[in-house]
Amino acid sequence: MKLEISNASEVINPSAAQIADALANLPGGNESFAILSIDPQTYVQVAGSPVDGFTLEYRDGSEEKHFEAIGSPIDLRLVTSVFQKYAAGDASWQSLVSWQPWTAGSLGSTSLSRITLFIVGVVVLIGGLYLAFAA
Repeated sequence: MKLEISNASEVINPSAAQIADALANLPGGNESFAILSIDPQTYVQVAGSPVDGFTLEYRDGSEEKHFEAIGSPIDLRLVTSVFQKYAAGDASWQSLVSWQPWTAGSLGSTSLSRITLFIVGVVVLIGGLYLAFAA
């Protein structure tokens, strides 16, 4: 499990306290996000801040299984609970909010889609480097 924060910090196997601290200190603005991932296609992520609220999404392995929380903005307490339960492997995180399929034109999708594109770009770059040096 990896927690990535918009200020470029990364925590492997974060504790509940580290997750709470990271989310509580997101600054807001266009590049304010946190991603808690199992792998590049399996994660929960937020954009926003404790002051303005958050847009919350999760992806479960593919684009067809990409969802966003209904009722954004979501408050810090709820986002923290979702992230902590996800990190602990507690499946009840999914029932804490209502979900709908993610669409490119949906509320909050602009900033989070940039995050997703960035992650995909990094994965492609790493794969390309691996193939180049493996040959």
